[in-house]
Amino acid sequence: MINARIETTMLISLRCTLSSVLLLLSAGAAFGADEVSAISTSGSGTLVMCRSWLLFHSCRDYNNVALPGRIVVGDQLPLEFGSNPKGYTFPVGRIIHAGAGCVVTSDAAGDPNKGNKIEVSSCRVGAGPH
Repeated sequence: MINARIETTMLISLRCTLSSVLLLLSAGAAFGADEVSAISTSGSGTLVMCRSWLLFHSCRDYNNVALPGRIVVGDQLPLEFGSNPKGYTFPVGRIIHAGAGCVVTSDAAGDPNKGNKIEVSSCRVGAGPH
């Protein structure tokens, strides 16, 4: 009985510690990222297409998707991706610049990890609209 209490206390302590670490990491990521209105790209990125099902959320990555040299919030990017090429018009809702890379999301608000996005490993902040 005493061992069970000790194990339960240790498990609760471990969960609290992990929660604190995750909270600090997510706060640090939020402070290290800036929303921008335009970027210059290297010409390729990774398209992440996500779907929310009734009980779970799944995403699929498509690497080496050709991108225009300049992306601006409000653009409609015509993309082709996959081994059996599919066409998709990606609406640019938000651009998040963090370090040397950027994340271009299709939604202007909300969690960038839950919707469709384009991850650009190398980008530069550009001036406003075209």
